[in-house]
Amino acid sequence: MNELELRNKIGKLIKEIIPIKYQIRPMTSHVKKLQTIGELSKDITFVEIGADVCKNAQNIIQHIDVKKLILIDPYIDDEERYKLAKNNANFFSCMTLIRQTSKDAVKSFQDNSVDVVYIDGNHKYDYVKEDISLWFPKVKKDGIIGGHDFRGHALDVILAVTDYVNENNLRHKLQSGGVDWWIRK
Repeated sequence: MNELELRNKIGKLIKEIIPIKYQIRPMTSHVKKLQTIGELSKDITFVEIGADVCKNAQNIIQHIDVKKLILIDPYIDDEERYKLAKNNANFFSCMTLIRQTSKDAVKSFQDNSVDVVYIDGNHKYDYVKEDISLWFPKVKKDGIIGGHDFRGHALDVILAVTDYVNENNLRHKLQSGGVDWWIRK
């Protein structure tokens, strides 16, 4: 068994042993830390690109304080997944599910209006880079933009993030923790 297969096997075991509600993604943990020390408000607007069935959104709500959690996912050709996500999102009054592409949804947000953006949508290079470019201006000063799958099996994500930070002189602000990356604006 090679290292990648071993890591995947361990990851699956951890997910089976530790229920998702107790797992916290590294960027969510970082946001929680900033809220705890008073560097980030406790009533934030948080946007997640790529909501899937809202499991990560539920995890976010369990670990950090949010005023609004806006979930964006087009659910292209996946009506069943959309219905499940909609049902899951309806359990929380702070959650809003928007069935649009990131590129379309971003148009209804003003610049400097969002505290946190978490990108976990389409993992192809062009989409990741476009999401960062579109959403970075929407993040408030001292807010955070970041995303998931900043690891070996998602090379397009790694390349898109590093290309964006290099092209925009943000390399010194890029942080990573395990499977997540983030930039504090």
